[in-house]
Amino acid sequence: LGTCSAARMAVLLAQVKTRYIQRLILRHYNGSNIRQRVSLSSLARQELIWLLNLCLAECVQSFKHIPLVQTVALVTDASDVGWSYMRMGCWKAGPWSVVDRDRHINHKEFLVLQFALEQNLDTLTGKTVFWEVDNTTALAYVRNGGGTRDWSLCDMAVSLRTWCAIHRIVIIPKYVPSEENIVADQGSRFLLVEDWFLLPRIVRRIFTLWGVPQVDLMATQWSGQLSFQLYFVFNRQDVSARAVDAFA
Repeated sequence: LGTCSAARMAVLLAQVKTRYIQRLILRHYNGSNIRQRVSLSSLARQELIWLLNLCLAECVQSFKHIPLVQTVALVTDASDVGWSYMRMGCWKAGPWSVVDRDRHINHKEFLVLQFALEQNLDTLTGKTVFWEVDNTTALAYVRNGGGTRDWSLCDMAVSLRTWCAIHRIVIIPKYVPSEENIVADQGSRFLLVEDWFLLPRIVRRIFTLWGVPQVDLMATQWSGQLSFQLYFVFNRQDVSARAVDAFA
């Protein structure tokens, strides 16, 4: 296990493909009898076969996914009532199904990521996804390809990371505090994001002093201050916007 963990930077699924071996060891090892022989589970046996059949080409991970400028931004959030994600200016949200609504919040956060990847597979295949989330447990299980505290969540992580490898999707997780995850957080609760703007009379005074700008970078069709409405927004669904994501 130590060797496989050390090889995770070179072998894409090194950690993912040892989780059931790890589970087997933790189930039988009591701290004293380290030479105890145990029967391999079918899943642990599959992992060992996968590791033994690795070829050299599979042990040299490409560095092409490292530059963050080449990533696709994805922000997700889950609440008790629903889920939401934002990808490249496209926002989507929905309620939980009867099957999923009683799941633990950590599992729900994981499901949102799964929804987002599956629903945008055509544009994400072969890409690096920069995933922002406010749930540290879900983030850790994706980053590490599983964990030992929640085996159900571990199974979800192993399945997702394996699916991503098949579709050549690399996920780079980043923690974002809830207060900074406004769009996805509000969307998962079916609330409107507050659209703040200066009073028009204040704006007119500013324009008189410094001139009229050409672009309103932080606006919507309701809050834009320019008469010709040339503005940038965070939501691609605003069809009147000239462009999306003023920070990009």
